[in-house]
Amino acid sequence: MSNQATPEKIAIIGISCLFPGATTPDEYWNQLINGVNTTSNATATQFGADPTVYFDPERRTRDTTYSLRGGYIHTQMVDDLAALDKASAWSLYVAREGLRHSGYLNQPDVLSRCGLILGSLSFPTQESHELIAPIYTPVLEQAIADLIGIDDFRLLPNGESASTEALTSPTTLVTQRLGLGGTAFSIDAACASSLYAISLGCATLRTGQADLMLTGAVSAADPLFVNMGFTHFGAYPDQGASRPLDVQSDGLISGEGAGMLVLKRYSDAVRDGDTIHAVIGGMGLSNDGRGKHPLTPNSRGQTLAFQRAYAEGVNPRSVQYIECHASGTPLGDKTELNSMDEFFYDSKTLPRIGAVKANLGHLLTVAGLASVLKVILSMKHNQIPATIGVEHPLTSGRFGAAQIVRQNTAWLESDKTAGINAFGFGGVSAHLILQSPDPALSQSAPHTPTPRLAIVGMDAHFGGCDGLDAFARTLYDGKQHFIPLPPKRWKGLADQAPQAAYIDSFEIDFLRFKFPPREDDQPTPQHLLLLKVADNAVLDAQLAEDSHVAVIVVLETELSLHQYRSRLDLSWQIKESLARQGIQLDSDLSELEQIAKDAISPPAQVNQYTSYIGNIVSSRVSALWNFSGPAFTLSSAENGVYKALQVAQHLLADDTLD
Repeated sequence: MSNQATPEKIAIIGISCLFPGATTPDEYWNQLINGVNTTSNATATQFGADPTVYFDPERRTRDTTYSLRGGYIHTQMVDDLAALDKASAWSLYVAREGLRHSGYLNQPDVLSRCGLILGSLSFPTQESHELIAPIYTPVLEQAIADLIGIDDFRLLPNGESASTEALTSPTTLVTQRLGLGGTAFSIDAACASSLYAISLGCATLRTGQADLMLTGAVSAADPLFVNMGFTHFGAYPDQGASRPLDVQSDGLISGEGAGMLVLKRYSDAVRDGDTIHAVIGGMGLSNDGRGKHPLTPNSRGQTLAFQRAYAEGVNPRSVQYIECHASGTPLGDKTELNSMDEFFYDSKTLPRIGAVKANLGHLLTVAGLASVLKVILSMKHNQIPATIGVEHPLTSGRFGAAQIVRQNTAWLESDKTAGINAFGFGGVSAHLILQSPDPALSQSAPHTPTPRLAIVGMDAHFGGCDGLDAFARTLYDGKQHFIPLPPKRWKGLADQAPQAAYIDSFEIDFLRFKFPPREDDQPTPQHLLLLKVADNAVLDAQLAEDSHVAVIVVLETELSLHQYRSRLDLSWQIKESLARQGIQLDSDLSELEQIAKDAISPPAQVNQYTSYIGNIVSSRVSALWNFSGPAFTLSSAENGVYKALQVAQHLLADDTLD
C-alpha cells in the first residue's frame, strides 16, 4: 500500500449505531439473529405530509412515488439532542456512544488528538428545508394570489420553524460538543462513504496526525427527496419487496441511520489495554473509470478494490465470509457476484456470503457501517446471522445457494477473517478486510511519512475570470468583478441580493462530456463548471488516461435543491391552504398547482437529479479520463480546500497512486 511494505494494522476499539429499530449494537444483534425486517412505510414524519399525497403505484402522476417502504428511524432524540436537526443529532449520538463504548468519552487529553471523518450525502435535510423554504413563500403567495384574484392568500408553512443550526455541518457540531482536536470533515462517496471514511481514518492514524479517530456515517437526508430520487431512477421494486441475493428481487429499499467506529493504531491499543473488537487488515478503494453510465455498476472497479485490499498483506485464502453490498437490484447483485467470482477464482477461495440490507433496507452512506457492525458482532458471538428473504438464490459462477447464509450459522474458526463490500453510484467501490485480534500484531510500525506535494496542473473560473490567464490579468490590473445578480437567480431574494463576483454564464463542450443536448434535463451549473475546470487542470498536468489517479472535489450542498423540494410541498400546500382559508375555486385546482410548481422549479429529470448526488461530479472526472483511483467529494466549509490537500497527502503516501 505505502512506503512501508506492510502498514500497521488498525484496531476497532469502540462501536455504536442508530439503525431502524436499534439504538445499540446489542439491539442490532438481536434483530439480526432473530431475522427481523425493520423496514416500514413512510409516515407524515418522514414526508412532511400525508404520504398518500405522493403515492401513485401506477407511476402516472408527476411528483409522486410508487413506493412508500423504507428503513426509517422512529427513535426520538432526547435531552441536548432534541433541538438539533437529525443529521447533527444522530451524528452526535453515535459519536458520543462510540467514545463511551471505547472508554474515552470525557477524556480531554485523549480527545485533543482525536479526529472525525463522517460520510454524509450532499443533500438537504428536512430541517434545512424548513429553514430555507420560507424564502420562496412570499413570491409564491403573491403569484397564486394574482392568479386566483384574492389579495391575502397565505400558504401553510412547510413545517416547524427550524434552527439555523440546521445549516451547521454535523462534523463541526460534533467536534465542538465533544472537544475533538484533530482533523474533521465530511465526505460523500455515495453508498461507499462509510468505508471510504474508515480508510481515510486509518491513513490519518498511520501518518501520526491523530492518535484516535472517529470514522462513520450518517444518512439523514430529507426522506422525501431521497425517495423521489430513487423513484426517478426506477430503483424501487415494483411489488414493494426487496430481497438481496434473490433472483426475483427487482429493487432496493432506501433507509436512514448513523453508525460510528473508534479507531486506534493496533500497537497503541494493545499498549493501553483497550478492548479490541476487530482489526482492519486491509482496505481497497477504486473507481470504475469509464463505464456505461454513472448509475450502472461495473466489475472493473469492484475487482480493483479487492486487489488493492488484499495487496496489504492478507491472503484471500483466509477469508471465511463476505458481507456483500447486495441491495436487491438485479444488475447490482449479479455484477457483485461476478466480480467476487472473478477475483477469488485464482485463490480457489469460496467464502460464505450474506447481506444485511434484507433486514434494514439500504442505509445509503451508512450501508457499509451496518455491514461492518454485523461482521464485528458475528465474530464476537461466533455466529453469522441468516440473510432473510432469500427464496430463489442468485447464482454467478461458483457463488450460489450453498454460499448464501440462509440460516444462522456457527462461525467457529479461532482466527476469523471477513471481507466487506460497499459500492456506490458513480462507480465508487470499497472493500474492507476485518480480522479477529491477534497478539502477534502488537509490534508498532513507524508512522507513514506524508510526501511533499507538487502542483503540476491548474485551472480556475472565479467570477468573471474564465481561466488562469484571465485570473492573472485580474490580479495584475487590480480589476474587481462585482456585478448585479444575473437574471433568474436567487428566487425569492433577487431584490435583496448584493453585488458580488457572480458567474453570469460559461461555455462547456457537451459533446466532450457526453451529455445529451436536452435543455430541460441538464446537470446543475455547479456540476458542469467543476467538470470544465477539472478537465482543463488534468490537461494542464498532462496526465495520461487509464491512470491510478484519485479525484477529490470540495463541494457543499447545492442549495437550489430546496427549490425542487418546495415544488413537492405544493402538492399539498395549495389545496390545504385554500381549504383552511375557506376559499373555493371555480377553476381546476390541478392547473393552478401545476403553474405554481413550474414557477418555483421544473420537474426533475434523470440527468439533473443525478447531478444532485455530490460524488457524481468527481466520478465523472474519473470516467472522462478512465482514472481508477478513489473519487469522492469533501465538505468542510471554508476549510475544505486545505482538508482536501491533507487527504491528498495521505493518499499519495500510497506509492501505487499516480
